[in-house]
Amino acid sequence: MPRSFLSDDLTAKAVPTPVRRGATVNPFNFIAAERDLNSKRSSFPFDFQDDKVRRPYRIPLNPEAYRSTGLDHENEWVVPPHSRGDIARAILYMVLTYQIRELDNVHLDQLRHRAKIDPAALWALDFNVWVAAKHGISNPLIAPPAQAPRWLDDDALMDSARLTG
Repeated sequence: MPRSFLSDDLTAKAVPTPVRRGATVNPFNFIAAERDLNSKRSSFPFDFQDDKVRRPYRIPLNPEAYRSTGLDHENEWVVPPHSRGDIARAILYMVLTYQIRELDNVHLDQLRHRAKIDPAALWALDFNVWVAAKHGISNPLIAPPAQAPRWLDDDALMDSARLTG
């Protein structure tokens, strides 16, 4: 989630400055991709239709992902399948924590689905433990596979993030 979008959204909602600043440096917002990849992705919207990559982005750290990462024919960023759950959990966490109501209901359902079918990897579980120890916060959506469905299956919680009207 681009810092500028997050800051503008929280400012428009008159969220107090310490919360706004905390949101823009929240480590769970930045874990889904390494810095160069996030820079290349910029603020292009994510693809939710599982389109094919038309303009691939070469990832030196993961050459196997070359054909599955980049822009589609609509200039939407196609997320490689092995990262979809990680990105879904990061977005859902930020949406729920900071009450961001900018995603349509279809996208929220897709993010929820992706988070369920692609469980958190060991590195994500370890990162969640480290952030909790260092910063005193954790992402409950990044939980051991036996615990994560408790949050992802909570319809009332997920419905709280839906657009209304």
